[in-house]
Amino acid sequence: MRSSVKAIGSMERPHGPGAGRVPAKAGEPIGFGAFGGILHPGTADLGVLMLSPLGYEELCVRATWRRLAERLSEAGVPALRFDWPGTADALDPETPASGIDDWKAAILAAAAGLRAAAGVERIVVVGQGLGATLGAITASDLGTVDGMVLLAPVAKGRPWLRELSLWAKMLDDTIGLPTDPAETARFAVAGLGLDPGRIEAIRALDLGRLEAAPARRLLVLTRNGRPDDLELAARLGRLGGSMETRPYEGYERLITDPTGAVPPEATIERVVDWIRDLACRATAVPADVPAALAPVLVGERFSETARRFGTDDRLYGVECRPVAAANARTAVFLDAGHDYHIGWARSTVGFARALAGAGVGSLRFDNASIGDSPAAPGDPAEVLYRPPLLRDAGEAVGAAAEAGAGRIVLVGRCSGGYAALHTAFADPRVTDLVLINVQRFMWHPAEKIEDAIRYGHQTIASYGARALSRAMLGRIWRGEVDVPRILRHIATRIGAGLGARLAPWLGPLTTQGRLGRRLHRNLAALRDRGVRVTIVYADGDIGLPNFEAYFGRGGRRLSAYPNMDLIMVPDADHNLTRPNAQRAVADILVRVATR
Repeated sequence: MRSSVKAIGSMERPHGPGAGRVPAKAGEPIGFGAFGGILHPGTADLGVLMLSPLGYEELCVRATWRRLAERLSEAGVPALRFDWPGTADALDPETPASGIDDWKAAILAAAAGLRAAAGVERIVVVGQGLGATLGAITASDLGTVDGMVLLAPVAKGRPWLRELSLWAKMLDDTIGLPTDPAETARFAVAGLGLDPGRIEAIRALDLGRLEAAPARRLLVLTRNGRPDDLELAARLGRLGGSMETRPYEGYERLITDPTGAVPPEATIERVVDWIRDLACRATAVPADVPAALAPVLVGERFSETARRFGTDDRLYGVECRPVAAANARTAVFLDAGHDYHIGWARSTVGFARALAGAGVGSLRFDNASIGDSPAAPGDPAEVLYRPPLLRDAGEAVGAAAEAGAGRIVLVGRCSGGYAALHTAFADPRVTDLVLINVQRFMWHPAEKIEDAIRYGHQTIASYGARALSRAMLGRIWRGEVDVPRILRHIATRIGAGLGARLAPWLGPLTTQGRLGRRLHRNLAALRDRGVRVTIVYADGDIGLPNFEAYFGRGGRRLSAYPNMDLIMVPDADHNLTRPNAQRAVADILVRVATR
C-alpha cells in the first residue's frame, strides 16, 4: 500500500533506500480527528472494518485484534481497526458523552476512510462484544456490507450491564479492591467504565429488534454455555441472507486478563478463511492515504502522534507533546505485563496528558508482541523479564534521544519497572527513573517466568487465606488448580526471600547474595552518574517484600543512595486501578519531570 502519510512530529525518522521496515501488514497509524486507527494493507476488492469490544474486554483483546488484522493483510485483505471516541488513545469528549451517536458516527467515518485508502467499495464488518452490536445496528448506513462477523455479540444491553457488574466484583475481589460506589455506578471493570450519559442508550440496545439482516452473509461465533448467543444467531438467520454459526474457540482464556490472554489462532484462521471466500479475484488499487487522515489528535493542552519506530519500524507508540512550550525532558513509558500502551485502567494515557499539561513530552509504546507491536523474529513466546523487553526499551530511549530530548525520564510499573531499571543500568541517556510497584529488582534464575506471571499477583500470606476459602477448596477438589506447581512457586519465593535476608552474612555464597551485590553495584553506578531514582509503592503492595529484601525494612539501605527516594501511595492497589491512585502517581510524575 502506498501512503503519503508518515508519522508527524519531532520523532519522525527518515528511511533511506533499503532501510529495513516491519512488514506492511503490521499497519500504518491514521487519524479521524477525535480518534485514531491502524490501517493494514491489502489488494483484495473488499476491506474489513474491525469494531473492537469496549473497556476491559478491549484491553484483553488488543493483541488478538492486531493478530487478526495481520492475518487478513497476509491474505491480501485490507483491514482497519480503530479506537472508540473517549476510549484507549482517543480524545475524551469536550463535554460529557450522551448516548452512543458519536460511536455510530465513528463507524461511518472509519468505513469511509477504509474505502478511500484501500480503494474498495465492498466491506465486511468484524465486531466483538459491544462492537459487534454497534456494527449490527449501524450496518444499514454503511452502504454495501457484503458480510458481517459477530464474535460474542451483546444481544441485549441490559443483561450485558449486569454482566459487567459481576465481572467488576470478581476482578475487585482478585485485586483486593473494596467496592467503590462511583465505580459501580459507571459499571467500571478494572477501572474502565462507561460515561453516565451512555448507560441508558446501552441499556436500550436489543438486536432482537432488527427488522432486516445487517449483512448479506453472517458468521456468528458463539460462547460456550451461552444459549443467548445461539438464540440471537437463529433470530438473525430468520431475517434473510446466509447465516453460519460456529463456536468461539479460546474465548474464555482470551478475556480473563491481558497478560494471560492468548490469541485464539484457530478462531482467527476461521474468520480469515470465511472473509477470504467472500473476496473476488479482482484486485483493488490502494490510494494514498488522504492527508486528512494523518495520525494526529489535538487536545486542549496536548498533541498526540501515533507512529512506528525502532529497528524495522517494528514498535508502535504514541508521542504526546505539550501544546505550550516544552521543557527539555521526555518521559518514556514502558508496558506493565501485557497491558498495552494505554496502561491498566487507561492510566498511562492520563499520565502522559498530565505531563503535557506541565510542559513535558512523552512516548508511550508497546514492546514486541504486546498490543500494537508485532513479535520480532526469534523472540520467545513470552517476553516479560527477558532480553527483548530491554532491547525494546532501549529502542524507545533512542527514539526520544533522536527527537532531541535533553533528559529522559524512564517510567515503568511492575515488569515495566524492572525493564526501566535494567535499561538505565546499560544506557547512559537515561537521566531519571520512576519505578512503580516493582515486583522484581533482579530476576532469580530458579524462578519460572510463566509461574511468576500466573501466580505472582498475590502475596504468600494470601495463598493460605484463599486456599481455605470454599470456592478455592472446590476448585482444588475438581482438579482445576495445579497445587504442586503453586507450591513449587511459593517455595521458590520463600527461598529467595530467605536468601536475601541471609545475604549480608553469607554474601556471594548464595544466589540471592550474588544478585544483591550485582544490584547494588549497578545502583552505585547510577548514583555516580547522577541518575535520580524515584521508587513508588502502594501501601501493602505485593512488591514490597522484594524491595525490603534488597533495601531492608522501610528501605533503610536507601541511605547509601542520596539520588534515590521512596514514596508510598495510600489507598492504592498494585495496578493503580482507581482514579485517586492515578492522580497521586500523576502528581509524582509531574514533580519528577519538572524539578
